[in-house]
Formats: sequence, structure tokens, C-alpha cells
Amino acid sequence: MGYEYHLVTIVTKRCIFLSSTKQSETTMECGTNEYLCLNLESEDLDRLGNLTNSYFSARENEEESFDSDSDNSSSDEDDDYESFDFNEDEDMELMEVHLSERAKVQKFYAETCHCKLGADEKACSLSLTFDDFVDSRNNCRELSSTELDLVILGTIQSLLNCNETSISGRAEKSRQHTRMAYFYHGKRICMKTFLFLHYLQHNRFYSLVKHYRKNGLTLCVHGNAKRLPSSACSAETVEKVVKFIKNMAEDQALLLPGRVPGFKLIDAKLLPSNLTKHGLWKRYADICTSMGQFSVGYSKFCDLWNQFCPFILIMRPATDLCWTCQKNNNRIHRTVNLPEAEKVEAVRAQEEHLYLASGEREQYKNCCKESKHHVQRFLEEVDFAHGREPCSYNGTVHYSYDYAQQLHFPSNPNQPGPIYFKTPQKCGLFGVCCEAIPRQVNFLIDENVLTGKDANSTISYTHYFFERHGLGKTDAHLHADNCSIQNKNSAFVWYYLLRVMTRLHNTINYHFLLAGHTKFSPDWCFGLVKQKTRRTFISSLFDIARAVEESSIVNVAELVGLHNGTVRVPTYDWVTYLKQYFKKLPKIKSYHHFQFDKDYPGTVFCKQYRFSEETEVSFHNQASSQPLSIRKGSAENEPNTSIKKLVSNYLHKE
Repeated sequence: MGYEYHLVTIVTKRCIFLSSTKQSETTMECGTNEYLCLNLESEDLDRLGNLTNSYFSARENEEESFDSDSDNSSSDEDDDYESFDFNEDEDMELMEVHLSERAKVQKFYAETCHCKLGADEKACSLSLTFDDFVDSRNNCRELSSTELDLVILGTIQSLLNCNETSISGRAEKSRQHTRMAYFYHGKRICMKTFLFLHYLQHNRFYSLVKHYRKNGLTLCVHGNAKRLPSSACSAETVEKVVKFIKNMAEDQALLLPGRVPGFKLIDAKLLPSNLTKHGLWKRYADICTSMGQFSVGYSKFCDLWNQFCPFILIMRPATDLCWTCQKNNNRIHRTVNLPEAEKVEAVRAQEEHLYLASGEREQYKNCCKESKHHVQRFLEEVDFAHGREPCSYNGTVHYSYDYAQQLHFPSNPNQPGPIYFKTPQKCGLFGVCCEAIPRQVNFLIDENVLTGKDANSTISYTHYFFERHGLGKTDAHLHADNCSIQNKNSAFVWYYLLRVMTRLHNTINYHFLLAGHTKFSPDWCFGLVKQKTRRTFISSLFDIARAVEESSIVNVAELVGLHNGTVRVPTYDWVTYLKQYFKKLPKIKSYHHFQFDKDYPGTVFCKQYRFSEETEVSFHNQASSQPLSIRKGSAENEPNTSIKKLVSNYLHKE
């Protein structure tokens, strides 16, 4: 049926653009002459003639209806013409493919195979009909490569003589060449005709014969299948590379989920910006060489990193920008044409700075690890709903605290257009994190109870944390950034000195990370909060508190004040109260470590860096004769409730 369709298509294409009846009849006569050369039977010729008459009679009716409806809209004519052209192009492609295959069959059938296996020593191809070639080749072309291989292998199995001994009369000798007798529908044919019938090339047929001799009637498999490339590594080598990268991240990386500029992954672990993949690969290669083990190349090292550890990233310089690093790097870049001594000096300055930064980071990690070791056995008895008595727990606990960027409310994740032109209310965020649990208390500071971010506010929030959320430890380690207004000032030193002198702690170690390298645990918890609030509709301060609680199990919300001005966490004027007992420390910004001990009242042990020598400084003011104590109502600083009524009305209205 498909063959008849193509014949009708040939006739149709030759006559498609003729409009008159006379021209159509002429074309039909030409088509009939062509039928004779196709060697068709009389029955097929009659069927084809009926189809042709039906087609051209339909064309005449269409032309008449077209003339009667000539006043139709031009848009309909264009649409019909476009669809007609599309179908015409599709039919032309089918006809060209069919004629190309048909031409091959006609050529082979006309030239024959030149063998003498047919009747009367004629070519065997003459014993087959033209349709036999067309049907066989079309059937083989419809099969997949694997299916055709199985068909040929079955034929080889039935025709191939696998006997290794050749018997001729009474003589027996080893078979030198294997002969195959080819048949098609019981008719003997030659190899050339057999290959043409089955749409095969000589190389493919010889490969299948070789495969059958070696493997029998089995499916052919490509030689490279299930074969590892020459550059493949063993599973043990890959495991060592991945373990090295993860151990490096465990030792050096920071966990900063949430909003990390320049990074899309939420669970990213950021390595310091002074590290590079090439430098880590060199370190890995040196370790493998020293242990006598195989090491992968640099490109393979990067590929394995990207494949198995995509969450471990190297921090870009802008993520934790250090002014000293930037100055040193610019200095190194500008020493290209300078003497060698200046180049060495620039590199040495940068190496010393990075050495100090890594040392302070190592100190921070050791404090967290030591605190976790001490607190694990104590956590089962802790109830955070109630405060604990000072020095009730004989152990060491580490805390870190910092301010985050202000939150704004009301806020909508969809961010409607008019909200861009409004001034939202601000909410400060101060967090104190205990890494050993882990747990961070986030103080939410409403705008109408905000007293600033000075030493008085920071000390008041820290003091409230020790009373309500502290573990009652005897020894405390604390880390903060280098902000002199909030953390690194004489008022904080006085406050911690007061705590050990009043027996609230036995010892306190106060540490500061190097400026520009201050990413630590509070930033991790702040990132979780920001990640949650960006996806939450917030209309009030209580919505922020709920978002903080839902952001993660590690975050806890603590409201400093309410919308109506009610103060829940009071702020005290610690600076005025404490300066009557202690004196200031000169050049306090140059120190990064302070130690307070109850056995040395009024004395602070200071160190510039972790590896520096310790300096003993006395802070006690001998001129003061007042008794030293922490009194609840001492010099309370009134909260800032002086927001203008006009601003309050604006916030409520908008």
C-alpha cells in the first residue's frame, strides 16, 4: 500500500499545478506511459488508473468551486496556500528519499551481480524479482542496529561450516578457508546479492562472522563498553581526594547559610580567600608523595572537587574584606618592576598578616572545641526556661556575640510597588551564640526602645543573657569583633573585671578576631534568620520573633521592648557607673586577648596576639572608696521613647 502511495504521489506532483482539463488528461497519459516501465501487473495498473481518475475529477470540482467563490476574503486564501505549500514540501521530501533508494535497487537489478549461480549460469540476482529487493532492504532498514545483527548472526549460524577438517573423497586435511552457501527464500545467491538484500557492508558482515566464531550466538558489544578510560582513578584514590578536601573544610571553612554575597548555595562552606585550589592540590600532592601513594593531577583534582564537594567554596576577597590584605595585595602588584628586596618585603608583610589571622582563627576553633567537650555531659540537666545560679557549673563555656543588619517591617516577600516609597520601621538584631549547644539568643530591639549600639546597650544585653540564658559556668571564653564602640572598649573590660571581682565567674577570657577576618558563629545564625524573613510576610515585631524561632532550632527570640514602649530588657548606664571604680587602658585597640581572674582583682592580663607575651595591667582606681557591686537599679538609662508623634502616626497609617 505504501508503494502505491508513492506512485500516486509521483503522478500527483507532475500534475499538481495544471488547471485545465486538457492539461490534466495529457499528464495522465504521460503518467500511464511511466507505469509501463515500472513493470507492474495489470491489476495494479487498473487500481492506479482509478485513483488517478478520482484525483483529477476532484481537482476539476475544486477549480469550479474556486471560480464561483472568487469573492472570498484574501486572508483565507493565504492560509490555505501556506498549508498547501507545507504539505507539498513534506511530500517532496518523501518522494526524493524513495526515489533515491529505488534508484539504487534499479541500478543493481539492471547491472546484476555478475555471478553464475543462477539458472543457465546466469546472475543469481535475476532469479529474484524487483519487489524482493525492495521489500528486503526496507525491512532491514526498519530494524535497529542490534536487531539486524541478531538476524545476520542467525543466518551465519545456519550457513557457516565450523568444521576444522575438510574431507574430499578419501583425503582429509585442515580447512584453510570457510565457505558459506547463501540462500534467499530457498534460492541460491552469491555473497554480493546477500549483502545488498540485507543492507550490509562487507566490513560489518566480516565482523559479525568473526564475532560468531569467537563468542557464538551472542549480542555484539562495543569494545569500549564497560571499560574505564585511561585517565580513570581507583575508588580508593577518589575517596582520599574527597576526604582531603572535606578535612580541609572541616579545619578551615566557615558555615554561612543564608545571604552570602556572590554564592547561590545555602549550605556553602567557605574557605579563606588566601587559599587556592592549586595551592591545596600542591599540599595534597606533597602528602601523597611523602607517603609513597599515587596522586591525581590538578585538573582531575578540580573535577573531583566540583563533582563530590560542590558545597565547599573558596571565599572571594569581598566576602570578608580586610583592609590590610587589600593594601598588601596592591603593594605586591605594584612591585613588578621594583627591586627584589622590595618584592620580598611586600610578600613577607602579607604572609605575616595571614599568619596572624590564621592563628586567631585557630584560637577561636580551639575554644569552641574545648567548650563542646565540657558541656556535652552537662546539657541533660539544663533547663533554659529558668536562669541558673552563678558558678553552679564547674566548667568552661564559650560565647560569641555580634550585631546584625537591621530588619525592616512591615515587609512582603512579593514586595508590592508602593512599599518602595514608604519608610518602614526598623528592628535591631543582637545575638549571643553558645557554639557548644548550639544555641543563639537573638535580641529584637524595636525602634522605640533603641538606645543605640554603644557600650551601654551591648553590656546590658550581655548582662541579661548571663542572668536568664547563661549556664552558670565558672570559666567563660568570649569572642567578638573589633568594633571599638560596641565591644572593644574600656567599658567592656571594666564590666568583665567587675564580674570576676563579684564572684560571678572565676575566670573570663575575652578574645577578638583580627579585623577583616571576623566571620564566626553569630553570622551563621543571622544568615538563617535573614533567609527565613525574606520568605515571610511580616507585619509586626511579633512576626519577626516567630520567624526567628522558625528559622532554625538554634535560634531563640528575645524581645527587648514592645510596640507601646514597654521595656523588657532594660539598658543601664554602665560607663558612668564603672568609671568611678576603674581607669582606662591606653592603646586598647592594639590588644586582641584579655584575661580576668578572681585571684587577681583589678588586674587584667593582655596580649597583642595569640603568640605574644602577656602584659599585666592594673585597672583598679585607688581613689574610689565606694563598695563594688552589681546593683539592679544602678543608673538605669531610660529607653528612647521620644519617637515623634508624627512619625508614629505615619508608621501606623502606612
